[in-house]
Formats: sequence, C-alpha cells, structure tokens
Amino acid sequence: PAGWGGAGLELRGTSDVDLVSASLSGGLGGLGYGGPGQPGPPLNVVSGNLTRHKKLARSLTTPAVVRSGQPATLTFQGKNGDIVFLLISSSPSAFAYLRNVIGPIVVPPDSFFTRIGKADTSGQLSVVLTAPNVSSGVRTFYMQAAGVNHATNDIVMGSPVPLHVLGPGL
Repeated sequence: PAGWGGAGLELRGTSDVDLVSASLSGGLGGLGYGGPGQPGPPLNVVSGNLTRHKKLARSLTTPAVVRSGQPATLTFQGKNGDIVFLLISSSPSAFAYLRNVIGPIVVPPDSFFTRIGKADTSGQLSVVLTAPNVSSGVRTFYMQAAGVNHATNDIVMGSPVPLHVLGPGL
C-alpha cells in the first residue's frame, strides 16, 4: 500500500508556535499498488504550545539582490493605520521571543531599528532606501517590519527577509 502524507505542522519538545493568519494542510499521500495513500493531517501536536491568532499578519517584501549604494524598494503589508518600524541586522542568528509581541524579533548587537512611516488605508507602505556600501563580495542584511496599530493595541512582527547587497565588480 501507499504511504500516508506528513503533517503540515508537527510540534514536539518545548516548541512555542504562534500562528498568525495561517492555514495548514497536510502532505499528499504517496502513490503505490492499490491506490494512493491518505493525506496527512494539517496539524499534529505531540508536545509544545500552539497559539492561534486571528490578527492580521504583517509582511515585508524586498528585492532579493541590490547593488551596493543603489536604491531598494521595501514594501510593508499590514493593517490600515499601522505605524511601521523596520529592524535591520547583518545576522539572522539571534532571535528573542517576547510574549507581548506576536512573532520573533531579530536582535543581534549590530541591529538598527527605526520608524519608517504609516501604512495607508489598504495597509501598505512602500519606501525606497539606499543599500549600504559593500566594499567587495556579497553581504546579506536581514530586515523585519513591525506593525503597531494604536486603535487595537496590536504589535505584530513580520518574518525576517534577506537582502543581498553586491559589492563592486559582481
């Protein structure tokens, strides 16, 4: 018989997971003699903590690659009226998990945090920033947006996204 599909999300150990505006689906069953296997479950909690939030997720899009010193357009998508903050770091390795904020925050020592504006009525804000000067090679920066909504007292972090900055000659 064919194999069963895997779980869309499986929690084990001491995991703390916050789902924000997410839908889960299990993997497709395998193909085999006698027909396909059963699809996997959307969620399998073996151990750990899962919290589902009905809040609107926030996101940030950036170009994947930009040349040193050139403009890069960053687009935030969130909620109407969000005050948007941007966190930039050269390291993805240090994450802090804060219970009063939904989502992890990248906070290595070289981080830079600034307010970049207010989202429009569609919840969007686009800004153009100049990429840092990179003397040679490729340097990756990790960016993360936060939407702060004073009407609902929401503070929601988007996922970190990389921006690869190319030095001269690349």
